[in-house]
Amino acid sequence: MSTTQPIKNSEQLKAFKNYYQQEKPNSRNYILIITGLNSALRISDILSLTYGDVYDYQKKAWKTHISIIEQKTGKTNRIYMNQEIRRTLELYSFPDQNTPSTWLFGSQLQKNKPLSRYQAFRIVK
Repeated sequence: MSTTQPIKNSEQLKAFKNYYQQEKPNSRNYILIITGLNSALRISDILSLTYGDVYDYQKKAWKTHISIIEQKTGKTNRIYMNQEIRRTLELYSFPDQNTPSTWLFGSQLQKNKPLSRYQAFRIVK
């Protein structure tokens, strides 16, 4: 799998962020892009997120932090979910229709499995 390079041009970054919102609407892919750009998480950690990681079902509100055990290092990490991530989740995600163990970025072909790293790479590319 090849690597991606950072986008340094602000117009290109804006176009990249809006591609799955305006040109080819897909809420899952849009949330994936926004989460990747606004968190310090590796793609494998992003893909392993569940609704229980980002939504508090008791308070019925989006969490302010994501607490995960990183797959690569095994360390517990707590990442702040900034306003852009929470706003995007509020607009495009439906926790009341899912359980805490439902994948945030679920595969459309393989039910009950998260999106694969390869498919995530294709979405970003």
